[in-house]
Amino acid sequence: MGKYIHTEIARRDLLPNHPALGNSLVDMYAKCGHLITAEQVFKGLPVPGTIAWSALISGYVQHGQADKALDCYKQMECKGLFPNAVTFASVLKACGCVGAAEIGGQVHEVILKEGLLANDYVLGSALVDMYTKCSCLSKAHQVLEQLPAQNVFSWNALMAGYAHQGRSDDVLYCFKQMQSKGISPDAVTFSTLLNICSHNGLVEEGQMFFGIMSSKFSIEPSTEHYTCMVDLLGRSGHLDTAVTLIKKMPAANHSVIWSALLGACQKWDDVHVGKWAFEHAIQVDKYDDTAYIVMIKIYTGAGLDTEAERVKAMRAEARHEKAQRHCVC
Repeated sequence: MGKYIHTEIARRDLLPNHPALGNSLVDMYAKCGHLITAEQVFKGLPVPGTIAWSALISGYVQHGQADKALDCYKQMECKGLFPNAVTFASVLKACGCVGAAEIGGQVHEVILKEGLLANDYVLGSALVDMYTKCSCLSKAHQVLEQLPAQNVFSWNALMAGYAHQGRSDDVLYCFKQMQSKGISPDAVTFSTLLNICSHNGLVEEGQMFFGIMSSKFSIEPSTEHYTCMVDLLGRSGHLDTAVTLIKKMPAANHSVIWSALLGACQKWDDVHVGKWAFEHAIQVDKYDDTAYIVMIKIYTGAGLDTEAERVKAMRAEARHEKAQRHCVC
């Protein structure tokens, strides 16, 4: 449909007198991932303005070409065009992707000079996210504290940065701080909290966070949250509690849940729970090769060679069947 409209616009020669149409075309192609076509349209515009440049930069970032986005931004500056808030947000995201903290800092200075942070939640969150991804966590925290307009997204970005570095105390501190400022957590917040609890063995804290998700904040746990809890309980050896939790799930038809439990069973040499998890895992996905491999290791570790051979045979049959299904005759 977009290409058809483009053809019609070209047939009527509308671009020279309607710059908004050119902007929309660049934006459409960029968002759809047709970046070469977006570039061609952009180059064909009589005088590309800020909106067209921003659309192209955003497209590069959206489709994993951060370096091109930054090059485009530099060209835009050389042309004497002043970026808008959308441009800055995209450029900051590009900086975070490639660790370009210096360029990000320069953009930050321009944003402050122009007073763009006053009521723009997106720009504030983008700044925090950029500094976080560039591993400048102290700066990210400083920026967040100084933002005139804070929201859950900016706090989530900072918490994710601390979690990535395993700094559980800072993650928990951020959670308290955001609440003290009247900002309610969302599902992403709890994913970060449960992940950091899982990787640091904070069982009681993890169970507390999982509980208040729904009881205090009315957030229904997703598969990701359940998986984090199963992983947390499994890592710490609470396999029976993990099983009880899974049985309470609305629907445990996701491979990641069973994979987490199987991994824990291998760690703790629990054949009984492992067998139960394996049976459910292959019900969800008969061709889940990892499930077979882990179960074979569990049986082998327990000295149950006959059972291990049985699962090996099941795996071979599943692999053959999968290959047959994908065979092009």
